[in-house]
Amino acid sequence: MVKQLTYDLEKTQYDRDMAKHTLDRTRADLDTTRVELEKISKVSDTRKNIEAIFLKTFDVQRKYSKIVEAADKNVSKNKRGKTKKELEVMWESEFSPLKDQLTQLENTLAELEQREPREFDLPATPPLMLGEKRK
Repeated sequence: MVKQLTYDLEKTQYDRDMAKHTLDRTRADLDTTRVELEKISKVSDTRKNIEAIFLKTFDVQRKYSKIVEAADKNVSKNKRGKTKKELEVMWESEFSPLKDQLTQLENTLAELEQREPREFDLPATPPLMLGEKRK
């Protein structure tokens, strides 16, 4: 009888240890899954932010184009020169920060995806006014 009780006790302890091991392994798997889900969420959010930056960039370019078209119709050279300077300031104050944000987001995304960052071919300077000749 003592042998049987001893055997049952040892088996119960073994079963408990195995259950504890299984529980620990399951917790580790859950932690790994949680980290992966957080990474997927960060990738998704970063991609949405990149898309938003592209949309803002298109808005800045569209606004710039409308101003250029209006200025191009104006025959006054003084007004066109003033408008050109205003456009350059606008471009620098609105477009450059967007480009910097895009670069930062792409670097973050590349790090999350474990790859090299892409370079976007965005204009560094404002487009020429319609009335100007390209060199």
